[in-house]
Amino acid sequence: MANKYNILSTKTLPAILHELAEENGALLRIHNFVEIAPVFISPEFQEAINQLIQSCNVTVFTSANAVLSIKGVTAPAQICCLSGNTLETVQRIFPNATIVATADHAAELANQMIATRNIHSAVFFCGNKRRDTLPDLLQQHHIDLKEVVVYETIPVPVPIEGHIDGVLFFSPSGVEAYFQYNQLAPDTVCFAIGQTTGDALKAYTSKVVVMNEEKPSAKNLLQLAITYFKNHN
Repeated sequence: MANKYNILSTKTLPAILHELAEENGALLRIHNFVEIAPVFISPEFQEAINQLIQSCNVTVFTSANAVLSIKGVTAPAQICCLSGNTLETVQRIFPNATIVATADHAAELANQMIATRNIHSAVFFCGNKRRDTLPDLLQQHHIDLKEVVVYETIPVPVPIEGHIDGVLFFSPSGVEAYFQYNQLAPDTVCFAIGQTTGDALKAYTSKVVVMNEEKPSAKNLLQLAITYFKNHN
C-alpha cells in the first residue's frame, strides 16, 4: 500500500508498530524528544527508600519509569498508580503488591486515594518534572506525602523537516521539547496518550485528539491516528 500520510512519534516505537503503520498507508517517523536518566541509588539512598516504603500506608507511581528506577528495593505492599503502562509495569515488577487504587490520570488517582479515607501517608516516586496535580490534592486533604525523585527527564529538542500529518505525544515533557524548535502546519493533527498530555498541547494548538482508552498504550495511540486519517481522508 502506498504511503498516504506521515506520522511522527515523539518517542521510540517497536518495529511491529512501523509495520502496522505501513500496512495502513502511513509512514511512521521517529524521534525521542525526551530521554530518561535514572537517579543513582546508593546503598544509603536505597535504605532510606526502603524505610519510606515500610513506614507509609501506600506507594504511589504515575510513571512506569519511576517503577523501573526502584525495582531493586523493598517491594511495596500496597500501591496506587496510573493505569495502562504504569499499572502493567507495577504488576510485572511488584507482582505480590495489592493495587489499592488505579486511574487514567493523576487527579482521578488522587481522588480515589482520598476517598478510601484510610490513607494517611504515602511515598511518591517520581521524575524531576512531575506535575503538581496529585501532590497538591493529597496535601489539601492532609495526606502526608513524601516525594522521592528517582529519574530525570532530559529534553532532546530537534527541528523536524518535511510535512507531518500527525504527531503522537506521550507526555507533557515531550510536548515542551517538540515545540521548542517546531511549529505545526495548519492541517497537522496532534494525538495525545492521555488528558494530561492533551492539556499540555492546548497551549500550542486546537487540533488535538486525546485517546480515551482504559489502557493507554503506544499501539492504541497509533491506531487512533490511523483511524482518524482513514475517516478524514
